[in-house]
Amino acid sequence: MLWAHQTVYGVVLRKHRLLAYPVSFVTRYLRLSRPHQLHDKDNAQKMSLSEEKIISQFISMLKHEESDVLCSLILKYIYAFMRDWTRIILKNHLSLDRTNSCFDTALTLIKEIINSKPLKEKIKFLTKVIIIKAKNH
Repeated sequence: MLWAHQTVYGVVLRKHRLLAYPVSFVTRYLRLSRPHQLHDKDNAQKMSLSEEKIISQFISMLKHEESDVLCSLILKYIYAFMRDWTRIILKNHLSLDRTNSCFDTALTLIKEIINSKPLKEKIKFLTKVIIIKAKNH
């Protein structure tokens, strides 16, 4: 039995690459819905909340991490989950509660990661971010 404060390491196959990250019991429960299962607005909202929860957990991990290598890895994971989160929000026309969301904090943290990406990927991601910010302002 796992308690909410305990962590385990989970592995996710995402776009043909393995990602290992610490996940809590709650996160493992929320990750049961996958993007290809978004049949209706409720599932899309659950998936959006799941992505937000995971990103916020990575942000809190980043605050306590001292290793530069692990910080870099956590930032890459935040970027990967932000890409998925922006896709889910736009594809399903979801609104974002910007007052309680970690969206802006995550964007600030991954600024260097975004700038290191190829131009096409950078434009694609930032276009989604601009649309989300415009809709939810």
